[in-house]
Amino acid sequence: MEALDLDTPALYVDLDVLERNIARMQGQCRAWGVALRPHVKTHKIREIAQMQLDAGAIGITVAKVGEAEVLPGEDVLVAYPLVKAKLPRLRALAKTRRVKVAVDSVDVARDLQEGGIETLVEIDVGVGRCGAQSPEQAVEIAQACSDFQGIFYWPSWLDEAGFRAACVKVDAVLDALAVAGFEANDTLGGLAHGAALVRRLDAVVDGVAQ
Repeated sequence: MEALDLDTPALYVDLDVLERNIARMQGQCRAWGVALRPHVKTHKIREIAQMQLDAGAIGITVAKVGEAEVLPGEDVLVAYPLVKAKLPRLRALAKTRRVKVAVDSVDVARDLQEGGIETLVEIDVGVGRCGAQSPEQAVEIAQACSDFQGIFYWPSWLDEAGFRAACVKVDAVLDALAVAGFEANDTLGGLAHGAALVRRLDAVVDGVAQ
């Protein structure tokens, strides 16, 4: 069948280009020395997520619990803080897979203290969407976590000056966490800015690009 013969709406994918892009991204992350955890909200397709995992991705990133429930991968990050109504579904998911959640408030961190759910403190590096606003707040949230794993940030939309400021803020948060006795095993940030940030942080133990 030709593409023009498809009824609309229809998804048309050039498989050769898709496979090449997945391989190139995986190769670039390998060169950067970071692990890749692609955000599957871009496509929301099981087969494509599996292709990314097969290429070497360590897990997937999702925007909501519903995506995590239907997409593959043994290690999943829910990149947005959850409301309490979603917690039963998340805890059920955590019984069968490794689950991480980004949190940006003490209340959300406390809500996640049961059920084997790993937590990452989200920090605002200048985008203004969500996240802890200061190193002190990040430490306060980490103290409310029962399974603190590290930090999460989203540096897109920043200009060069904003990017430099984000680097300073990430360093400050990691320093404050270390002083408070916390070890950030994971530092997750958006590609490609996030990968560059990860490379610049001496305190990073395990850099993960999302």
